[in-house]
Amino acid sequence: MWWIIIIGIVLFIIIKFVSDRNKQADAVAKQGGMRKKYRTLVNYALAGHANSHIISEDGTGITIGCASPGGSTYIDIVQTFGTVTIRWRSTSILMGNHKLEWSFDEFMDQDRMIEKIEHDIEVYMSNVIQKFT
Repeated sequence: MWWIIIIGIVLFIIIKFVSDRNKQADAVAKQGGMRKKYRTLVNYALAGHANSHIISEDGTGITIGCASPGGSTYIDIVQTFGTVTIRWRSTSILMGNHKLEWSFDEFMDQDRMIEKIEHDIEVYMSNVIQKFT
């Protein structure tokens, strides 16, 4: 008897989550999609390396990056409920695997987001390099 109630609650939560995620994707689409809504961030990520390109895109996320035999760098921009989450992932044969993540209000000035991201990556990489010296 209790398992029926538990299954009902779990199903309700899943349905609610999927519904909310679809509403989020619709809201982003009304704002022109991920490329348009986060144009400044997307252009910043694309300018990071001559071979950078859009790897994948859906209604609430976009992945930009490049890869070579020596390593790879990817930036994920994900629209969540009221926020945008940005993940930076870098792999290098020489320096290993690294990742950082930020969450900002979805309507925050994207140039300010970039300033924070650049600062944090600079500090992080300085610390990584110090470990090698």
